[in-house]
Amino acid sequence: MPETPLFRQPQTLAGFAARAAIALGFFALVFLAWQVRHAVALFFAAIVAAVIIDALAGPLTRRTPLPRSVTVPLVLVVLFGGLGLVLTWAAPSLKTQLDAVSNAFPMALDQLESWLSDNLAGVSDQVTTIVSHVAQYTTLAVSGVTGFILVVITGAFLALAPRTYARGFVRLFPVHRRAPLEAALDNAGRGLKGWLRGKVLSMSIVAVATGLGTWWVGLPAPLLLGLIAGLAEFVPIIGAILAAVPALVLAVSQDMQTVWWTIGVYLVVQQLESNVILPLIHERVAHLPPAILMFAFAAMGAVFGPVGIVIAAPLSLTLYLLVLDLWVRPMEDGAEAGAQSGPDTG
Repeated sequence: MPETPLFRQPQTLAGFAARAAIALGFFALVFLAWQVRHAVALFFAAIVAAVIIDALAGPLTRRTPLPRSVTVPLVLVVLFGGLGLVLTWAAPSLKTQLDAVSNAFPMALDQLESWLSDNLAGVSDQVTTIVSHVAQYTTLAVSGVTGFILVVITGAFLALAPRTYARGFVRLFPVHRRAPLEAALDNAGRGLKGWLRGKVLSMSIVAVATGLGTWWVGLPAPLLLGLIAGLAEFVPIIGAILAAVPALVLAVSQDMQTVWWTIGVYLVVQQLESNVILPLIHERVAHLPPAILMFAFAAMGAVFGPVGIVIAAPLSLTLYLLVLDLWVRPMEDGAEAGAQSGPDTG
């Protein structure tokens, strides 16, 4: 293999300086990427938001004379307007249930701490520490709201001209690589849209089933608990565990029989989702094995924090589809072509 001009004379000072500059540039790029990792996570979340907006605005643009500059804002107005109407309609019930939760929660926490102190030594101190960090959690919530607004705005701009941004990214690569890369990006986008449609369906079913189940058990705020369970379902596996925590805390304030019934409700809902809903959805959309998802949660959570856990599933699915189209399938096609063009031994 011919040597590149840069390394023909590695003994010279100029060659050494060039290699050192490349190495320093690489490490500087890695350091910069690490410093802005949270911004990178928010940007991918904005891409997911853009895919959702495009899934709604795209058909509207194709079937009506309205340009994308009108359909994208229209979709946002309908989405947030509809959400506002639902919240307005449910506000009295939600307020009543929030009041019930706020009244029951302190007593529930006291009873939970008392129960833990009797059964698990040292855990009561951890519960007290968690409760004392309310101000820190409030700051985190404000930061989350700010990030959400940024994600929606950036996603709207991406949805206004998705092809422009995709072509701009593809142009960073050599000409002979652009066509397969563009096809792979299109396929990943379709896969992500299908995954999101399936996720919205499963979130809705989990929210309704959890709300009905907690209402049947007799917990306060079943509407709120169902809403929490549905939203938490966006994060596979981990979200279901986190969604059960507030329900169990409220159940402790009543009696242990209610606790066991609550655990049963959440287990039944998750079994329904895992064994009935998800198999039906996975027949029609791309998905990832649970082991890969758990690794993605651990890795993305360690690098990007809470935002990384939220986007771990869609990001992993996108990378999985890109690896399939850009590496695995071309390699398999090349191997098959080589086998077919081999010498005839007959």
